[in-house]
Amino acid sequence: MTVPNDAQDGSTYSIDGTSSDDGESVDITGDSEITVSDGGSEDPNNGGSEDPDNGDSDDDPDSDYNLDGGPATVGPAPFTGYDGVEGNIVWQGQEVTINDLGLVNPDGDIQLRERVDSDSTRLASVISASGDSVTFDTEEREAGDYYLRADGIDLTIPDGDSAPTNTFEVAEQSLTAEFDESSVTDEGQNSDTDFEFESNRNNYPINVTTSSGDLSAEDLANIFVAGSSFDLATSNVNDDDDTISLEPVEDSDEFVVDFAQADIDTGEYEFVFEGTDSTAEDTDSITVNEADQNAEFTQGVTQDAAGDITGFNLTLEDTSDTYVQIGGEDSDFVDVLYIEVDDGDEPVQVDINTRLLGSSAGTDAVYDTSNTDTFQSEVHGEITDENLPSDDGSVQLYEDDGELADGSNNFEAYVEALGIADIGENQITRPPQSTDYEVTAAGSNSVDYVFDADPGGEANDELGSKVIELQQPEIGEVVTHTAPEEDADEDSEVDELLDSVTAREEIAVNDRLVVQVEATGLYGTMVAAPDDDRNLNTDFDRLSDGASSTVLHNIVDNSYDQIDFSIEAESATGNQDPLEVDLDSSDSDAYVVIDEDNGQFFVVVDTSSDDAFANGDAPDSDTDFTASIEYDADNDDNRFSWEDNNNAPFNPDNNADNYPYLLQGETLSNSADLTLSPRSIVYDNLNDDRVVEVAAGEDAEVSGTTNVAPGSDATIRVSSTDASSSFRQGNDVNISEDGSITTTYDLSDQEAGDEFELNYQVAGGSVGSADGIIVESVDTGDDGEETNETDDGMTDDGDTNETDDGMTDDGDTNETDDGSTDDGTPGFGAVVALVALIGAALLAVRRQN
Repeated sequence: MTVPNDAQDGSTYSIDGTSSDDGESVDITGDSEITVSDGGSEDPNNGGSEDPDNGDSDDDPDSDYNLDGGPATVGPAPFTGYDGVEGNIVWQGQEVTINDLGLVNPDGDIQLRERVDSDSTRLASVISASGDSVTFDTEEREAGDYYLRADGIDLTIPDGDSAPTNTFEVAEQSLTAEFDESSVTDEGQNSDTDFEFESNRNNYPINVTTSSGDLSAEDLANIFVAGSSFDLATSNVNDDDDTISLEPVEDSDEFVVDFAQADIDTGEYEFVFEGTDSTAEDTDSITVNEADQNAEFTQGVTQDAAGDITGFNLTLEDTSDTYVQIGGEDSDFVDVLYIEVDDGDEPVQVDINTRLLGSSAGTDAVYDTSNTDTFQSEVHGEITDENLPSDDGSVQLYEDDGELADGSNNFEAYVEALGIADIGENQITRPPQSTDYEVTAAGSNSVDYVFDADPGGEANDELGSKVIELQQPEIGEVVTHTAPEEDADEDSEVDELLDSVTAREEIAVNDRLVVQVEATGLYGTMVAAPDDDRNLNTDFDRLSDGASSTVLHNIVDNSYDQIDFSIEAESATGNQDPLEVDLDSSDSDAYVVIDEDNGQFFVVVDTSSDDAFANGDAPDSDTDFTASIEYDADNDDNRFSWEDNNNAPFNPDNNADNYPYLLQGETLSNSADLTLSPRSIVYDNLNDDRVVEVAAGEDAEVSGTTNVAPGSDATIRVSSTDASSSFRQGNDVNISEDGSITTTYDLSDQEAGDEFELNYQVAGGSVGSADGIIVESVDTGDDGEETNETDDGMTDDGDTNETDDGMTDDGDTNETDDGSTDDGTPGFGAVVALVALIGAALLAVRRQN
């Protein structure tokens, strides 16, 4: 017995007769029937089937597709009995089989009738039963309700009606097929597009072809299956008809088709989408254009200091990957990168630590990237075989006016051909110095070789280029600032910190000391953060999030690159070393905020913490310090160079630790002086007895100058129980950049001669108190005298923990007046005021930059 190829799922075939084997006849015993099965249907209405070997292979253009045979079996699974089909939906175009109908005449005729309404029906066709089963096609049937009439089929006809109600529906499948884009490219990142179906049917198989037949079944399979998200139906490809069938799809599915997977001509193609087992059909057109590969750099020239972080921003067009060469023959250094983009619509950012470039450090330590799916470096790793220009060697990476003797994917051979070095990984003896480095993005689709050593290392298909100018490191100004009392790491971002600082030479103890250092040529070392054993702890996030001062401590303490930084008292006590800021303290005690883009960094110190200092506690009296930075290349007879054939970043040859970017014997340095003093205030309008005079009135003014940081939470309270009328008033005060404070009180009820007390509080703690007296008028020509009633500048007079609600006895609250007095800055002098103005101007310039 032979079962035909087009046998329907569920069809039954009888076995009868004998089998002949070597001339001997054998009677057939066992089951006399065999039933064809498709291996399990998902839904009797959609014809979907699951096949573990369906020929699909995501992202694999080399998939082996089965292009033999006709369309796969589709349509609803056979129904059993008439009651199995009634109430179901059959899609127009499907073939329906019903078994075990219970016919009086199993091989007789059956009427297929359409129910028009409750009172009328009409004959659609007469079909012949076979063995109590019937099969009929619905392609020519109009949408509507249908039923079968024959002896043995029970029909339900309600009283008063002429038409039965136990029918099944023939429905017309709607179909919309649409590409999201009207055009794509034949390769590159713009070669794919989203695709969607819409239908009134939930799950349905689809045939795909082109109206012109220009694309073969294999082309179609490559576009819609390889590298895309459709599944190909097994043995459901007709190469003769240039048609493929897709496994059942759903409207909710998200599809992508990729035209780069097929080698097709450019032009416009109209695709025809048909229901494999229905009459549904739709078309949509798309234009395939030739890819125009391009690489666009955001800047033509980038200037950064050697030893700092440089980089490039690159946007690729019509390609998802590129090879980028940094340097060349003229710069005596070259690295080649392979970059595969993650999101083709977004740019790629590549940051380069120039202090580690060319060393033995790994790719992740040297380069920091965003929006890359794959990133490889020849110098700091390798470009692996799967990322070479071609699998078959038809396109290779390097040439020297033709094939390289040691192989044209051999980076060392390329470096040697450029005349730079014999070893690709050890091209230079020290970190890259100040010179120009060409950056070139190259294509690989239209060339035999990507880069050519003959003209000095150029791309044969240049997609874009720029220049990185590494400049000589410099040390600029060192400026000191104050900021309100907080942990050192309270403001870890530059903008936040700049909003809170004020340029000052005198810093009140308990406030934050901020030392601003203009310097370049050390941020690569800060990012690398070598520890005591010279192991790298690379973190590019330090550039934006700040760094533990321990990073700076390790650089200084281990003499790495001979970079020195300190904040040290000018005099020592007894046999002890001078008091200094402890850079090896916790982040809350000392922290480094980096502004590499503007060539500066800030060391922030919480002066209220004893742990922020080494060789002693936080000072309790005026103490002079010097903040200094130095680059030193005068420690040995030789310039800094890496150990031979090692290039470990911080391992100098012969232990000659020198700053790598200066000539032997050179140094760079700068410093700034500052004073840490206890908090204090100097009131204006002091009489000969050093008592603050305040004129009676509704706007009685109290003014003075403080060394406390502007922006601090400060209050001045005036009170008396011995005056003609007792009073107690407290005002929050604003501290101006020059330290001046002015506020007013309603003392209109007071009389001349009333004595009172002034108490100055900062952050809830008392700084100091002074005596005051009510007078008829104030002589504004007198200078004040500093009031500081405790040895350590932090008055402990019982008011330290006292809460001041800023309210007068009668419930009135006086608003703060932030105006300035007319009599200058008593107690600080013109020099300090000038420094404050210069520092403020410097910060303003930095903010603008």
